Amino acid sequence: MVMSQDEFKAQVKAELREALAYFIERQKLVAQAMTELGLDLNEVGEFGPIAWASNPESDKLSAQDKIKQEIAKANDPRTQKMLQLALRASERALPQSGFWRDSENNEWRYFLHGSGCRLTNIKTGEPIDWDCPDVNRYEKWKFMFHLLWQLSSLERGQKLISTHNWVSASLEPLLDEITNDELDM
Repeated sequence: MVMSQDEFKAQVKAELREALAYFIERQKLVAQAMTELGLDLNEVGEFGPIAWASNPESDKLSAQDKIKQEIAKANDPRTQKMLQLALRASERALPQSGFWRDSENNEWRYFLHGSGCRLTNIKTGEPIDWDCPDVNRYEKWKFMFHLLWQLSSLERGQKLISTHNWVSASLEPLLDEITNDELDM
């Protein structure tokens, strides 16, 4: 039985809703990794790299002493809070990228950026990128990047058959147009 356009569209939307729900659930893994790396998700969400970036200076004690001096001089509470976060980050000396293992012993590469983190599964290549602090909030482009992985994954791809067909049906004509445009030049 052939699906009508409306039925096909409804099927693709249902698959995309499920893929999005899966992605949002996976964002909790990034939050867990960041928490286990010793980061406060609310602080990272509010202050970005100040909450996690350590000073690359070779003399960390000197850098920490400078921050302590600045804390003592700071008049407003927000500046003091930012400097205290910078001091904690310097003391923690967390690398911007490294490796983390989840509770199922899967190994992930993490990369801290701005107010978030990207995890990439070493074995499957699954990318999960998220910005703090709300794990139920997502960015479209980060989801689309993850969706490409889902479409290529054997396990996840089986749940996205109509979406895969829709992407293929939409992409192929555009690529043909590009090819024809270049040939006409």
